[in-house]
Amino acid sequence: GFVASLVPLASVLLAPAVGLASDRAPSAAAPILLAAVAAVAGFTSLAFGATTVPAPLCVGLIAISHACLPTLLLALVRDIVKVSSRGAAFGVLETVVAVGNVVAHAVFGYLAQQGLHPIKLLVGLAVIGISLFM
Repeated sequence: GFVASLVPLASVLLAPAVGLASDRAPSAAAPILLAAVAAVAGFTSLAFGATTVPAPLCVGLIAISHACLPTLLLALVRDIVKVSSRGAAFGVLETVVAVGNVVAHAVFGYLAQQGLHPIKLLVGLAVIGISLFM
């Protein structure tokens, strides 16, 4: 209920401030890395420390990263893609995100039906993603 609604609420409240800050920052790499680490910490705590770490703290970390990552990544596209190619770059980005959402929901739904814990797989994927980013 309320705890789960923190994720979109954080996006509504934080994304505009993150966007303004990214316009002033020389590079988005460090904030992207920090937001990704917050996501991994939140998901890991939720997956493995459910009895020792309060759920609002876990969801809070996930919410902060969810508010920051899309904004920062879109700003990064703006910074690294030529003006003449930005429309295509944003189109490709949105297509990849949409395909990822469809596949992830299908896979995690299947895993949950099989009695597996998809959150642990998500943590593993996040760690791999951060490792590739570094």
